[in-house]
Amino acid sequence: MKTDCADPSTLILQSSCFFERFDPFADAPGALEKTPIAEQRRIVAKVDQLMALVDQLEAQLDASRTSAANLLSALVAELTAA
Repeated sequence: MKTDCADPSTLILQSSCFFERFDPFADAPGALEKTPIAEQRRIVAKVDQLMALVDQLEAQLDASRTSAANLLSALVAELTAA
């Protein structure tokens, strides 16, 4: 098994520990089939893409908060100087 430290989700999904934990349920009624590796990789890529978007939105939110704090400080300074 090829491992990639930059992709922990894939490591977890492909780990023997993961399969050992869920294999006892493989024959149970209503059991889920194992997702093919290609589909797992597609899901992980989509999650990575969405997490990058979350990081971008968090950065924008931080910038907006900083701008709001600076504006408030400028307004208070202007009002107290008058």
